[in-house]
Amino acid sequence: MASALRKLFDVNFAYSSHSSCFQLRLQRSSGKTKSTKIQQQNQQVNSMAEKTKPEKKQGHFEGHVGDFLAQTWSVERELGAGTFGKVYHCKNVESGVNCAIKVIRNIPRYTAAAKIEISILKSLTRKNQSGFIPIVQLCQQFIFDGHVCLVFPVHGISTYDYMKSVGYKPYKLNTIKSFCSQLLSALQFLHSHQCTHTDIKPENILFKSERAFIESIPGDPKSRRLLSSEIIVIDFGSAVFESDHHSKTVSTRHYRAPEIIYGQSWNKQIDIWSLGCMLFEYYTGDTMFETHEDLEHLAIMERYIGKKYFVVRKNHAANG
Repeated sequence: MASALRKLFDVNFAYSSHSSCFQLRLQRSSGKTKSTKIQQQNQQVNSMAEKTKPEKKQGHFEGHVGDFLAQTWSVERELGAGTFGKVYHCKNVESGVNCAIKVIRNIPRYTAAAKIEISILKSLTRKNQSGFIPIVQLCQQFIFDGHVCLVFPVHGISTYDYMKSVGYKPYKLNTIKSFCSQLLSALQFLHSHQCTHTDIKPENILFKSERAFIESIPGDPKSRRLLSSEIIVIDFGSAVFESDHHSKTVSTRHYRAPEIIYGQSWNKQIDIWSLGCMLFEYYTGDTMFETHEDLEHLAIMERYIGKKYFVVRKNHAANG
């Protein structure tokens, strides 16, 4: 594994291609009769009543500032969104404690996946009660209006969002070394408990503290400077134990190991591959495999990693 990581770091590759919608229309009809006016007034009253309830779009929970989750958590702002649902910064109105609540889309397949994620997180949290291992800890979970909700401590922004905010400027080498040490510790812990994360990428690595950086020029993200390199691994929505069913396609494209692309069996080593790709990105500011097509992806792998190592890995996966 260490040899593979060294090879990834030795690659002299500069390949950069970064690429960077909700419209609400209100229609008002006018009526001349008294009955029409009454209907309009009733509609307006109903509309105002509906505004006090969170909206739903394609199964998403659309929370707004001041909305409540389970009469306990007050929504303060949205932290992020994905195909799974949305994450909100909330406050417990009873204790005053801040938290991050992941609200899963109210769609059967996402609900089922969330229940699996809860099971995995509960198991890992029990084994990491000290919090020494840098993986996110599940505080509690509940159901609200058909949505599975997972409660986590509040952490900082992702390592990807930080890079994006400073114009994809690479991290300093000492920071990368710190990242690497913590990530290897997290993966060693996961793998020792027969768990594969399957989606290691900069977006799923958060700074542990919300105050991990300062801005030399207030309001200018590009003037940010890190104060802490402590990180946390999040998003176990795709994680699996060795005994669980392994889906054919896992991992985000740019961090996907070759055995997955080939459609072969895979194991926990795919996390190490993803880690190598991510460390390269931290070091150069560029995505190592900037592609969206299998054959091109494999060709770039062979060109920059080396055919010998590439074939050995392919054969190992086939026999694994």
